[in-house]
Amino acid sequence: AVHVEAMIMGQNHVGVGNTMGPETSEALGMLSTMSPPRTLQGVVASQEILSMMPSLARGLNIAKISLLYPEGGVAWSTAPEDIGSDHAAPKRVALAVEGHVSSEFTHGKEVVDLAGKRRPIDVVETLLPLTEPNSGQSIGVISIERDVSGDVSIQVDDTQTAVLWTTMGTMGGLFLILIGFIVVADVTINRSRQRELFVVEEANRGLEERVVERTKELQQANQQLIEAQEQLVRKEKLAAIGQLAGGVAHDLRNPLGAIKNAVYYLRTKLRTTDLALSNPRIPQFMQIVDEEVARSNQILTDLMSLARTAPLNLSPTDLGVPIDDISSSVKMGPVTRLAKQMALDLPRVLVDVEQLRRVFTNLAANASDAMPDGGLLTITSRKENGLVEVDFQDTGTGIEENELTKVFEPLFTTKAMGTGLGLAICQEIISKHGGSIGVTSVKGVGSTFTVIMPVNGLDGQKEG
Repeated sequence: AVHVEAMIMGQNHVGVGNTMGPETSEALGMLSTMSPPRTLQGVVASQEILSMMPSLARGLNIAKISLLYPEGGVAWSTAPEDIGSDHAAPKRVALAVEGHVSSEFTHGKEVVDLAGKRRPIDVVETLLPLTEPNSGQSIGVISIERDVSGDVSIQVDDTQTAVLWTTMGTMGGLFLILIGFIVVADVTINRSRQRELFVVEEANRGLEERVVERTKELQQANQQLIEAQEQLVRKEKLAAIGQLAGGVAHDLRNPLGAIKNAVYYLRTKLRTTDLALSNPRIPQFMQIVDEEVARSNQILTDLMSLARTAPLNLSPTDLGVPIDDISSSVKMGPVTRLAKQMALDLPRVLVDVEQLRRVFTNLAANASDAMPDGGLLTITSRKENGLVEVDFQDTGTGIEENELTKVFEPLFTTKAMGTGLGLAICQEIISKHGGSIGVTSVKGVGSTFTVIMPVNGLDGQKEG
């Protein structure tokens, strides 16, 4: 029958896959063997057909079946309260009358099921045309509302599960990407920080090196300033001594010369008398006067030498020559020994031999004076780094530590009869040669004076 085929077509249209029960199969069989009514009123009046509707509805999981007039009014329904009302979608009813099958899904629609209970369900309503078999004329529309809550729930659950897994996967991926970004950022930051630390360390190291260099430069400059100040003070002292020596030397030398001449005259007269034999102390006192006059003359000479040192007369000299002269020019004590250790490869040195002989003689005399009970004076020469060094080492009484910095100052002396001019003159002579003189000493052990000079003289001066 046409109307039964339409119902089957509508069932297949919504895609319901339920298995039909025995009641449904029996109802469909009966519908297919019956002579169908030719009008909708005939269908409604056919109680046999309507009685099969509930069984058909239960077998196909249908919530409600309604028969509609072509105008859209409800002629019959498994929900009696809908009879006489109009369908909610008249346009769809009109399309069904024209032979079109349509379905529409509604979520949470309240319906009165076959048991008479009102409940919200998810339904798919399918509108099917009812036609007269012979003429094919539409006599009405059948509305089938099928309960698809279970199917939708399953689909929703599957969708939710899929969404959940997709969300978790997406979040996991994003988390891994975030972790990757964090790791990369951390590595980048660490590398950047290491580069910055390296730059800072290099800058600090460079700064420290510059500070050390500047400190050394400042120390050197300070030392040079101290030396310049000491030289200035020394020059001021020498200038004062020079003024003193220049003013009094002439006045003192004349009386000293007269005294020396008088002593010579008296000594000559005493030889012709017996006075020297009767009073032997007279010649002794005359000798004392003669020696003191000579000593006074030497002091005046030293003062003049310190104030106005003679120009250098440089010539290549074997240092062994002025050192050998020490034995004859310096009076050593009876128990004082002299030892010389001269380097065999010592070169000739460009010096003023007379002034250098005066320096060596003064140093040897001071060493002898420092050993009143006898001892050993060792003179050692050597060449190092283009310089010639000569040591005068004694085994005398030594010098106090607080006096080591003063021994080269003019007029400073620790001797009872010293003038404090000898070492000052020695330093002045060696300085003019471009060299230096230093001292080390241990009290009670002895002292060592070291003379250091360049081989070629001051600033490479040529022979004068």
